[in-house]
Amino acid sequence: MARRIVLDLAVTLDGYIEGEHGEIDWCIMDPEMNFTDFLESVDTIIFGRKSYELW
Repeated sequence: MARRIVLDLAVTLDGYIEGEHGEIDWCIMDPEMNFTDFLESVDTIIFGRKSYELW
């Protein structure tokens, strides 16, 4: 059985992940996004160092 690869990327329309001073306040987690359901469907997550440290 082939496994699916899903890319879930948080970037702005101009290609940035964080603000000039490292802020990520633009990235909101609304309950309607069902992020917990998404995480429960994933078996592997690859983080960068900064994201990992924040989590």
